[in-house]
Amino acid sequence: MGLVIRTLRGARLAQQGRVDEGIRDLKRGIEVHLTSGARFAVPPFFEFLAEAYLSIGQTEQGLALSHSGGEHWVDAELYRLRGEFLLIGPLPDAAQAESCFVRSLEIARAQESKSFELRTATSLGRLWQRQGKEREARELLQPVYTWFTEGFDTHDLVAARELLDSLGHAAEPQPLATSPSQSTGEEARRQPGL
Repeated sequence: MGLVIRTLRGARLAQQGRVDEGIRDLKRGIEVHLTSGARFAVPPFFEFLAEAYLSIGQTEQGLALSHSGGEHWVDAELYRLRGEFLLIGPLPDAAQAESCFVRSLEIARAQESKSFELRTATSLGRLWQRQGKEREARELLQPVYTWFTEGFDTHDLVAARELLDSLGHAAEPQPLATSPSQSTGEEARRQPGL
């Protein structure tokens, strides 16, 4: 079975609740890929593996794998996922979750990853909303949300919009520029997920 197929199969198995089998396929796929000396496409596999470990409560394993692989571009998402897990575990730890979200924001901003910043701002905003910090949540999320100029039907932007609406402030998407003098590269850069 090919590397990519094995790792994607592992991610799918984990999402379907066959976590042990999924983790086994993900780890094997990553191991083969790293042993070959290749580094291309490994970070998303670490993210899939981290999500699988998070689903069974092993949060540190995903971060350790990311660091051991020398790839750090998904660290913001891994810290965000760890924060989410800390909120749903048997003993929710809001303080630790907030620390994870803050670290995730720092990484996303340093890497200029608006998609990861949006996800984390939404997660932290939800936490702050539950803590009665609606104004702080809105002030955190609003500027990130309005940075985007398209893709408002994507899951991340829909979730951010719903949170902003529940915070009492309807966030209006910025219209797309139609001027032929504007760079299409800039528009592509501002799409979620890029």
